[in-house]
Amino acid sequence: QQEPESKIRSLILVPTRELAQQVSTFLKNVTKYCDGLVNTVNVAGNTNAALVGLSESAIRFLQSLRDTA
Repeated sequence: QQEPESKIRSLILVPTRELAQQVSTFLKNVTKYCDGLVNTVNVAGNTNAALVGLSESAIRFLQSLRDTA
């Protein structure tokens, strides 16, 4: 069996959709020079639509957060 990759993951919670959009835009601008090593996803609002295009590991991470809530 392969050991799972150890990666840093972060979840940023904000109280409004507008702030979520601002934070997402800021992070995308800051991380655009990271050669694709950092991914940013805004899942505010319609979560199912936001999940389209996410990697399988990102979806599992978000589902694990939901399941522990």
